[in-house]
This record gives sequence, structure tokens and C-alpha cells, in this order.
Amino acid sequence: MKLRKHIFSAMIFWYLSLGNPSVCLANSSHHAIPKAPKKTSLSINNAANSMHQLSKEIKKGNTVTIKEILKSSKHLINQLDESGKSPLMLAIASRNTKVVQFLLAHFSEQINFDLTDLRNHATALDYANFVETKHIYNMLIPYY
Repeated sequence: MKLRKHIFSAMIFWYLSLGNPSVCLANSSHHAIPKAPKKTSLSINNAANSMHQLSKEIKKGNTVTIKEILKSSKHLINQLDESGKSPLMLAIASRNTKVVQFLLAHFSEQINFDLTDLRNHATALDYANFVETKHIYNMLIPYY
């Protein structure tokens, strides 16, 4: 029973630390379960606002603003918006070849091409196939 309790505690500890080894090493106590770092509502709102702004700019095709947003918030390149799509998926769904080319040219090293949307579990390549944009589909093939 005691072993089961320790295993359960360790699982919760890992889950709360989100697998972050620095959090695991920082707490050497076997009995205390660390608390996950809290995100303030301000930082959550800023991230949501940034993603919302990025989504709007992708739909408009404004590559200058897209570049500014992604340079200051690099994690947004693989973030899903409120509709469950990544920036690359949004560009493909909008059939915006210019933005797709821009994202691939400037952020291909950071893009997680295996990322799937929340609704259909489709990748960016699936989106290109679904919206029947053969030229965008062909641009994506080298990354898969």
C-alpha cells in the first residue's frame, strides 16, 4: 500500500511538473508534491490575444505583422487557435499560398508538421489535401 502511494505521488509530481527535469531536481523532498508553476490570468490573456491577432493576420495575408508576432512569441507557431488550428493550418484552410510560403520559408525549423487539429485530428498536409490545393500540398510534401 505504501509503495502504491509513493508511485501515485510520483505520477502526480511528474504530471504537475509537466515532465520538467529542473522542477523534479529542484524538489528533493519525497513527501511534498510540488505545485505546477502558475500562469497568471494576464499571461494567459496575452497569449490568447496574441494567437487571436496572429489568426486574424494570417487570414488577411499580412506577412509583415505575422513575422513580428512570431518573432516575439515563437511558441505560437505550433499553438492552436480557438478553432483548433495551427497558423500553418489556418493559412492552408484560407488557401493563402503567400502565407504558406512565408511560414515555410521563415519558420520551417520550428513548425511541428505532425501537429493535428482538435476537431478532425488532421495535419497541415491533410488540410492541403482536403481543401484541394495541389500547389500547397506539393509545397508541404518535402516536410513529411
